[in-house]
Amino acid sequence: MVSNQHQRYSRAMMTWGIGYGFFRPPSDVYDQARPGVCGYIDHSGNWRKIVDLNSPDELSAANLTSFSEAVRLQRPSFHTWGPKYTDTVSETTVGVDAGVAAGIPIECSAIYSYSTRSDFAALLLCGDNVRQTAYPHYDPFRRWAKANAKRILQRHGDVATHGLYVMTSTWSARDVYMKAWTNMDNKVTIGVNWSVPEAGGAAASVEYHRGGSTGGWEHPTIDGRERKVLFFGGVYLRYCRLLRHFYEADQPTWPGYLGDGDGGKFFVETDDGAFEVECSII
Repeated sequence: MVSNQHQRYSRAMMTWGIGYGFFRPPSDVYDQARPGVCGYIDHSGNWRKIVDLNSPDELSAANLTSFSEAVRLQRPSFHTWGPKYTDTVSETTVGVDAGVAAGIPIECSAIYSYSTRSDFAALLLCGDNVRQTAYPHYDPFRRWAKANAKRILQRHGDVATHGLYVMTSTWSARDVYMKAWTNMDNKVTIGVNWSVPEAGGAAASVEYHRGGSTGGWEHPTIDGRERKVLFFGGVYLRYCRLLRHFYEADQPTWPGYLGDGDGGKFFVETDDGAFEVECSII
């Protein structure tokens, strides 16, 4: 049975308002998860690239229209993040005694405890600065996705089940720890040390101490200059097979649906049937 943890995670992380949260963060290098790339998220929550809109050779080889829009990436920005957690988690500041009992050094700037009353909870920690990379506009990518929705469906039938994404922004880091739990009796305690930069000094930084056993934490390994993509925003196409009167699968719905009058709904037809396609911004 396929786990749906990645779907629950992405839903619950929407509380931060920065897009789709990856339960299994892909690499910006090896998985090519970066702005301007389109693909889908498979049944296990893994990113599957289809084509890079910035590569004329890839588009031509895939028999897709060129991306001729004059758009440029914005200058990357870097951010120091505190703990990010699903909307099922409660954060509580605890005293030094509780931290020491959990194995947290007493010199930490703050100590937090995380608990849940749900059957799913998750916590994300980034020990280095998080980089935001983004295009300033969605519309050029929406127009391209609409123009190529049929051809992509014909060549990559999995999008009928999983939908199609075009990334326009990413949040990525190199030092990433993630923990998920389903037992409401479990609590997670962490200590945090913040470094505030002086004028003209180094950027702010954060250091985490994870209480108790480190078991249960996911810490993706990195190679060279790669980064792990934690969240992304962009354009999303949801396919609905008309003749069967139901969706191919429980595909995500997003609050950024454009509406019928804004090009948010259109139709494509292939040898495999007719589809209604809904376009959303995430």
